[in-house]
Amino acid sequence: MHRFTWADWFNKAATWFNHSLRWMIYAILLLSVIVLVIRGSLTLLENNQQVIENRLSEVMNAPVKIEKFKAVWNVFEPELQITDLKIYHPLQANRVILRIPHINLELALWQSLINFKWRLDGSVTGLNINLTQDNTGEWAVAELLVLGESRPETKKIAVNWLLNQAKWSVNNSQFTLAPYQKPRIYLDKVHFKNHNFYQKHTFRFYGLINQQAFKVFADLKNTGDVLQEASWQGRVYAKLPRQAWHQWLPKTINDIEVKQAVLATETWLIVQAGRIQHITAQLDVDKLDVHHPQQEISANHLTALVSWQQDDKHTWHASVEHLQGQVNHQALEIEQLSLNQKKDVLSVAIKNADIKQGAELASTLTVTPQKIKTWLQQAKPSGKVSKLVVQLNLPQKKLITLSAQIKEFSALATSHMIGVNKMDLWLNHQNSKGYAGINIKQGQLDLKPIYRQATPVEQLSVLLKWSDLGDAWLIESNQLKLKNSDAQGEAVLSLWLPKADISAAQMQLLASIYQGNLASVWRYVPWPSAGDETLAWLKSALVSGNIERGDFLYQGVLIDNPQRPPSTMQMHFSVSDGVLDYEAQWPSLKRLNADIDIYNRRLTITAKNSQIYQSVAREISAEISDLNEPKLRLKAGIDTTGEDLMRLFKETPLKEETAHFADMIGIKGEIAGELELQLPLASATQEKLSVDVLAELVGNPIVLRQAPEFDLWLSGGVSYKTGLGLTSLPLQGFLLTQPVNVKLQSVLNAGDIAAVQIQANGQLAPINLKPWLADLTQTMRGQTQYSTLLTIPMTNDPVHIVLDSNLLGWQIDLPEPFKKVADKSLPVHYEMELQSPHKQTGYLVVGSALQSGFEVKNGLISRMIVLLGENWAGELPPQGLWIQGHVDHMNIDEWLPWLRPVNKNKTPQNVASVMPKLQSFSVSFDDMAYLGYQLHDVRLGYESLSQASRFQITSNDLNGEVLWPFDAQQSVKLNIQSLNLPFAGSPIRATQKKVKPSTDWAIPTFDIKIKELSSKAWPRLETSQLSATLKPNSQGITLQRIVLKNPDFSMEGSLDWQWQGKESTRYLGKINVADVASLFSSFNKPATLNSQQAHANLALSWQGNPSELSLEKLNGELNVELDKGRILQLNRALNLSRILGVLDSDNIKRRLKFDFSDVTQKGLAYDAIVFDADIVNGEMHNTLLFKSPSAQAQAQGTVDLPSKTFNQSLQVSMPLASVVPYAAAIVAGPAIGGALVAAEALFDHSLTQMTTLYYDVNGSLSEPKMQRVKNPNLLWHKWRKPIPVKQPKLKKDK
Repeated sequence: MHRFTWADWFNKAATWFNHSLRWMIYAILLLSVIVLVIRGSLTLLENNQQVIENRLSEVMNAPVKIEKFKAVWNVFEPELQITDLKIYHPLQANRVILRIPHINLELALWQSLINFKWRLDGSVTGLNINLTQDNTGEWAVAELLVLGESRPETKKIAVNWLLNQAKWSVNNSQFTLAPYQKPRIYLDKVHFKNHNFYQKHTFRFYGLINQQAFKVFADLKNTGDVLQEASWQGRVYAKLPRQAWHQWLPKTINDIEVKQAVLATETWLIVQAGRIQHITAQLDVDKLDVHHPQQEISANHLTALVSWQQDDKHTWHASVEHLQGQVNHQALEIEQLSLNQKKDVLSVAIKNADIKQGAELASTLTVTPQKIKTWLQQAKPSGKVSKLVVQLNLPQKKLITLSAQIKEFSALATSHMIGVNKMDLWLNHQNSKGYAGINIKQGQLDLKPIYRQATPVEQLSVLLKWSDLGDAWLIESNQLKLKNSDAQGEAVLSLWLPKADISAAQMQLLASIYQGNLASVWRYVPWPSAGDETLAWLKSALVSGNIERGDFLYQGVLIDNPQRPPSTMQMHFSVSDGVLDYEAQWPSLKRLNADIDIYNRRLTITAKNSQIYQSVAREISAEISDLNEPKLRLKAGIDTTGEDLMRLFKETPLKEETAHFADMIGIKGEIAGELELQLPLASATQEKLSVDVLAELVGNPIVLRQAPEFDLWLSGGVSYKTGLGLTSLPLQGFLLTQPVNVKLQSVLNAGDIAAVQIQANGQLAPINLKPWLADLTQTMRGQTQYSTLLTIPMTNDPVHIVLDSNLLGWQIDLPEPFKKVADKSLPVHYEMELQSPHKQTGYLVVGSALQSGFEVKNGLISRMIVLLGENWAGELPPQGLWIQGHVDHMNIDEWLPWLRPVNKNKTPQNVASVMPKLQSFSVSFDDMAYLGYQLHDVRLGYESLSQASRFQITSNDLNGEVLWPFDAQQSVKLNIQSLNLPFAGSPIRATQKKVKPSTDWAIPTFDIKIKELSSKAWPRLETSQLSATLKPNSQGITLQRIVLKNPDFSMEGSLDWQWQGKESTRYLGKINVADVASLFSSFNKPATLNSQQAHANLALSWQGNPSELSLEKLNGELNVELDKGRILQLNRALNLSRILGVLDSDNIKRRLKFDFSDVTQKGLAYDAIVFDADIVNGEMHNTLLFKSPSAQAQAQGTVDLPSKTFNQSLQVSMPLASVVPYAAAIVAGPAIGGALVAAEALFDHSLTQMTTLYYDVNGSLSEPKMQRVKNPNLLWHKWRKPIPVKQPKLKKDK
């Protein structure tokens, strides 16, 4: 076999080149000849323009004129230039029907040589023609219609001639298109180019359509008749601007009416045998309205890449890519949608489509079945179809295959379809069976036909398989794994879905859960078995807890129907640390360790123990026997406390009947009880709540909340039953340490509980009431029976308390009128209404002595009226304490311990601590006794002024008032209008009690004024005025600035009473008397002496209070001075000194002046009398100086004041000459003696020799004994010089 070499290849190439060069030379020679011929012809054509016009006129059958005709040679090709060619109307010579501004024709030399025919390159510029369409759809040049209708052969010849030319073009021209019965189309600045090469033809057409740019390009091939569509094939490209294209579209296309189409498009077509075999279009739709007899479709702002291809008669492909916009006013976005049909099989494929948008669009389509529409509208599906492929057998309407991948699919549950959220799904279906994988993360599953609420899902994975059983579908799962916040679990599922009636679907589900949340159990109880009321109860009742393990079995129809067999459902949960809130407003069961079982329509909960409030609940059972007619029955034994029992009465629905009772009563300590409830859960039922509570008291303390001091202990059974209320058997116990019997009962009114009553009977001793009566109990003793009734209404009416007792056996040692002996009865009736926790009103009757009404606010009496010996009319004062009435006898001495002043810094320990401020006091007394004295017809009054309190008294002997200021820094004003002393005595003086001073007395400063002070004992004594100031000090009180004024005398001083330490009283004062004789007369005494003036100074003290002045305890100093007076009444012995007075040598000068008044007037005159004494424990040591014109006397000694005895030594000194008249007076009587004295007084000689007599005077003051002493004790000589009078030292006012 010969093998080619490089030399062989070279020889072959040389031979081919020699042949080619030879033919090229021949061609050049031929071309040169042709060029020479053409160039010669051009000159001939240019010179024969008229011939050319005539020829064109013959062809057009109308006159044709050429403005300018020029033939030139352009490089290698000839060129004909025709300017302004005009065609005239055949009948109107001057009418131009068509004008062509410029025509340029060139000979396509190479094309001509190749085809051995003349080929031209032609161009037309500035053309402006109108194209019109007739009713047959044929187009014609409107300007040439006057030349007659052109024949098809003519059109064919013209088109063939054009397509046989090398190329031709129309430049910068205008066309007006007039479609039949449609708006005109204006094409401006049109450029049309056509290139032809044998059967291949290229077209380029662009310009402005209605002032918007367009393009149409085509590369076609013609294999036959150019006027036949079937002879054409090739590719076409068109770019059309945004126009309302519906104006030029056919009214209907295959029964589809395009009402509006405003769009722009860029389209690629493949034409085969005159038919479009493939089309691709980029659509930009502003508005597209398409009407079909069964559907209207509207698209807005839609963009998409659309393609379609026809393979044969029974096979076609269509696709839409990157679709985005609105269809039927619903947003729609699809990455890819393709449809393929091959014979009877239709395939649909979707990629990356939004399910929500597709669902909303499908809901608007009439072709969508109504059931699907309903589901779409209710379920509102969403998600993303990543991939979907469907194959359908159209004639059989049968699904062949289905595969899909869906991401985050969500759909709401409907009455016949479950719901899901965030589900990822893949599935494959083929030949009536298939598989699917489901995965949900952080989503939910809503089995609404089974469960009332969606189930949250953190993680769910399951593999399903299904098969077509002919009349139904069977769906089965492998191990389903579920995890969420409620629990973790596993399940196996089987569904039977009949094709004829999907509502008859049946399910078999076996599940186990662990690490569950009790509060979520209600989600997993099938609604067909439980019903709405039960599910609502489970949701609210199962508050919290841990499910250690749970098992679930469901088998049967999903939707109950009387004609279908009932489903079977079993659930069991083991719960720890649970909370069961079995009914609103009832206490929850906490720390519940229980078993919860549901079998079909029966629910039971059993537990050994739990917690209710702070109590222990034991042996608990709760049952709902029929979940469709739910009624809960709960039983529990309770080891509780009184506090929790009261909470049960106050915080549960029992409060309507027991809240007032629980507000009033408290129970302490541990109580054993039982609780049984029957609670209807269905809202439509007429059945009411039934409650049975039993509590067994074992010596439990009972607290009356309005009076916590009550010490009550009870034992026995207390129960509450619906329809009967609170009741009890007789309860035994102790009230305030005394035995008491108590019974509870409810008062019914027309079957409703109107009130709860507590009846109590027992006995009381005074000591039991000390928390309320405080120190008053010290005056009481004995025991008495009582009965009380406490009524607690169910309405807002006040709680009512009634207490009655006759106080028989009870002795009260209070003063009258409240004094009581034990063997006499004194009826006491007490009522109180507790209008609110902060407000109460009360009423008290004590025999006929006292009635009182009062109101209590916040534990204190806000207003109160006390009536003594009068009946209460039922009205309370506006505020404060009002006391009024009449009392026969009042002994202040006996009441003084209860009325003593209270230290302002010390909390009161008696009933006064809760009493309101006294506002008014008006009480009359027949007589009132104090310190052994009595007043008659007494009325005491009190009123509160703006800045002080006024106390008033009117009586037979005392009238006045006390102004007690509210400002503690101000003094109390004691103004006595009249005081008539002494007060009358009283038989109760013997029972007078000493007032014991106390260190806690709070005594203010008193300003005391007595306007009229008089004395019954001395009616001649004129009225006096008294003023003083009483002030407290660290040791007691001081009565300062005591001033007593009377026309006969005045008195000033102070009184100091000290009770800190050893109690004592001290008085310092002075007395001035102007007329002693008159003062004696005022005091109903005969005047024993008179004096021009008298003074006395006193400094006295004694142990005890001022009222305890006694001579035995008296101490102090006394000084009395009388000046120039006369002793008016003398006994017989003293008459001697009166006679002897004429011999007094000191009065010689008085005698010389004939002044004998000291002798001639009645009595014994004196110049001065000075009395000075010291008192020690009632014994007075005194000195006395008596000085008169006729004698001088001094005395010294002691006086025992208590026994009124004295022992005095008396020294009397007188002149010696006086002995004679003295003797004469004894013998002859006073008249003779007086004459002798007068005669003797005429002698003018000194009588200086004195005579001194000494006497001892002793005995009682009423019968003194005087004895002359001859040899006196020389110690008395010290009296020869008078002792100076000691002035008492008075304390300064403090």
